[in-house]
Amino acid sequence: ASEVERRERRCEMSTSPADGDGALEGSTEMPAPLVDDGPLSAQQGEAPASDGGGADAKADGSPSAEAPKQPEEPRMVIKIQDKDAPFVLGKGGSTKHKLERVSGARIELTDKDLSLIITGTAKAVQSATDYVNFVLAQRVGSVVIDFDKERDDMSTIDVPEDCMGFVMGKGGGVLRGVEQEWNTLMFFAKGADGTSEKLAIFGGRRGRRGAELKVMSAIEHKHPNTFIDENNALRRPLKQPGDGVPGDDWDVEFRAMDSSELSYALGAGGSTRRKLANASGCIIEYLGNVAVLYGTSDERGRARDYLGWLLQQKNGPVPVDAEGRTDVDVVSVPREYMGFVTGHKGESLRAVEKETSTFCFTRERDSSSAYEKLLIFGTSPQGRRRAKSMVEGAISRKRERERGPQFDEHRFRPGRDFPPGFAPSMRYGPAGGYRYGPGGYGAPGGFGRDGRGTFGRPYETRDEAYYGRGEYHGYGRDRFGSGRERERDRDFNRRYDYGRRDDRYDRRDMERNRF
Repeated sequence: ASEVERRERRCEMSTSPADGDGALEGSTEMPAPLVDDGPLSAQQGEAPASDGGGADAKADGSPSAEAPKQPEEPRMVIKIQDKDAPFVLGKGGSTKHKLERVSGARIELTDKDLSLIITGTAKAVQSATDYVNFVLAQRVGSVVIDFDKERDDMSTIDVPEDCMGFVMGKGGGVLRGVEQEWNTLMFFAKGADGTSEKLAIFGGRRGRRGAELKVMSAIEHKHPNTFIDENNALRRPLKQPGDGVPGDDWDVEFRAMDSSELSYALGAGGSTRRKLANASGCIIEYLGNVAVLYGTSDERGRARDYLGWLLQQKNGPVPVDAEGRTDVDVVSVPREYMGFVTGHKGESLRAVEKETSTFCFTRERDSSSAYEKLLIFGTSPQGRRRAKSMVEGAISRKRERERGPQFDEHRFRPGRDFPPGFAPSMRYGPAGGYRYGPGGYGAPGGFGRDGRGTFGRPYETRDEAYYGRGEYHGYGRDRFGSGRERERDRDFNRRYDYGRRDDRYDRRDMERNRF
């Protein structure tokens, strides 16, 4: 019996928990924790589901199901040599960035094995691969292209041999500038026969047309009547991939001008031509005395109107009916401020046009009105709103300058807030206004008892104009008077939001104006 009892006690000791931690006697491993989001059967120690059940769960889209594989992005790897790398990259990576902009692909150069990795859409990868091969071919010789094989991203121009250097410019600077302006890739290439050499232009349709007309304009200036005949008509029609497709809204228009109109429409350094092109959204170039307008029907219509109004301005104000147009904003400008808005020889208004890509001019004057209508034309609503805001801001600054610094006589009480002998007058102007001793505001002596004429200075210096013996002024950067007067001054500035600045300058002024 004693042997049986000893066995039962050993059995109980082997199955009882040790110190309440759940470990079995003689075991060095801790029990696995329960998973909160696991199935109940697994937590209770039941047998796991069969392999077939697990496969069904994955097929049902459970968290353990694998995500469908995405199609791999088209990719091309080009091995290059040490001497090719600087040629492909360009100065500061300019050539690589240009190839990426024109093709729409991403190009990366690996330093380990000198490989160009090109990724993007299938069309973009193919275009970038061709462009890289063209650039690499230029390092060792001439580029050869089969011009008989039509490409939807290429246009060509026959350049006279004596004009090639003129088109290229010193170190290719002129051609690089055209590429930058129209987002294209341009170089001279030979045909498959090895004899003919043309200027190849790669890029989008609009960029290729703009670059083509730019080069044609330069050649026509160097060699007149190369593209335009004696009747101011094109010798050969403009043709590039995409032209003449049924339903296509892109087309070209021409307008002949005389020599005086051409110089007026061109402007200094082509500034007027660029202004009209930016405002209308249309491509505008001049071939000889012919203006070429290329774009959609709406763009050509705007360019046609803007160019016509510009040429009419040579003879005086232009009568324009702006009703029903969606490309114009109107600003009413007081007649006496119109000269201030336009500036000397129109420089201020030209600066507004350049910054906002708009075309601004005044409508024909109405003698019975005290205002003139300034018309702001442009294809961008944001640009028109910005130009309108700039003009209205100039008018507001002119008015404030004429009105001069103001003083709120209702804010302070005479006899208590004003220095002795100071009494505000309800009259404000050259004949009266606020007076303090000899002189006074508007009089020859200016604002000050000593007659030094200090209170007529510009805004930035009026705070330094102190009159009298240093009594309290009620405004200004440097405050005089008792503590109560200075506190009233600070309260006045806070209430009327004078000298509002950001937090940094507020803290700096607090330190500087500490009394």
